[in-house]
Amino acid sequence: METRPLFSPTPDTPSTPSTLQRLRVRLRRLSSKPPMLAYLGFLLVLGAWGTGRGELLLRALIMLAVYSVLDLAIARWREGKFILPNAGWISGLILALVLTPSAPWLAILLATVCASVSKHLIRYKRKHMFNPAAFGLVITSILFQDVGMVSWWGAAWGMLPLVIIVASGAVTVFRVKRWKTALVFLLTYFTGTILVLLARGGNVTDIRTIVFDGTVWFFATVMLIEPVTTAYQPAWLRTVFGGIVALLTLVFSVGGIALSVIDPFLAALLLGNAAATGASRWIRGR
Repeated sequence: METRPLFSPTPDTPSTPSTLQRLRVRLRRLSSKPPMLAYLGFLLVLGAWGTGRGELLLRALIMLAVYSVLDLAIARWREGKFILPNAGWISGLILALVLTPSAPWLAILLATVCASVSKHLIRYKRKHMFNPAAFGLVITSILFQDVGMVSWWGAAWGMLPLVIIVASGAVTVFRVKRWKTALVFLLTYFTGTILVLLARGGNVTDIRTIVFDGTVWFFATVMLIEPVTTAYQPAWLRTVFGGIVALLTLVFSVGGIALSVIDPFLAALLLGNAAATGASRWIRGR
């Protein structure tokens, strides 16, 4: 006669995912590029309205058109097929938001060309090594030294863009899994800058100006965390990268090593890209 245990084991049944868990899964499956395009496009329109410079919208459209043609042509040459240049549009919008409104057209076109070419030709393991927009801006700044090429006009014209940048940035850094990179950068940069400021006799108003600077927040939540450039391995190197860029920015901006024509954030970012790429290659033995 077959006997049965008093308490039969019940097979484990998977728990039903919560609404929040399902939302997280769906967000992970979505590409970060369309939301970023919408965000940067909105910031551009808002900036043109807020500064009363509607012609900057036309400038941005021309830059995007040039970037698209270059990206499509180079992709066709390298890959044998056309690839939708949505990443190029993001870089083009960043250029449009950062380039000074008074930049000459030759400089505008050169920045666009350098950004696109660097993405396709300066590569390591099939990924671009430098942030394309930063590369284009730095090259243009060197070649057009009589014009201040970088103004961050789209991020630093008032409190409204700052609120939008911080709110959108908080979502973006988690969406692309770079929140540690941004957090370490912000903590290091703000701490270092405030300490130097206090040592030089600064006051609360000066500190408030630094903390509420839209340039810093835009850089940290858009340019610094660009996913492809910062896909460093091992993963902890991405966090170290944020600290390196912050320290370099401090050295270039308040540490006595002044850069006459290159923006300190952009110089630090490119050097950080190179250092992190080299460190990743050395750590992995390749």
